[in-house]
Amino acid sequence: MKRLTMAAVLILLASALLAADAQQPPTYTWVQGTIHAVQPKSGSFEMVTGVGMSLRLLRLLASHNAQVAGGGAALTDLKRGDICRALCYASDGKLFADRIEKVAAR
Repeated sequence: MKRLTMAAVLILLASALLAADAQQPPTYTWVQGTIHAVQPKSGSFEMVTGVGMSLRLLRLLASHNAQVAGGGAALTDLKRGDICRALCYASDGKLFADRIEKVAAR
């Protein structure tokens, strides 16, 4: 009887740990680059990041509560060539932007 009770307790603890691990908040990171394209219908935009030979084209999806700051109030206000920073997190192999800021040209 003790072994059965101990096995049940271990199963409950393991399932609680797995559930807690799945509910951790996403890790956010800032990405800075130049806007390459904006697709307002899909709520996504492409950004060129990197320097020199290490340029990358990132496709970001604007989350449903994404905020655009610094000279624009909506995703449609972003234009090709705008320098922006985006606060992003990864989920299901995609990058989601929660906050997008235009950076003033120097």
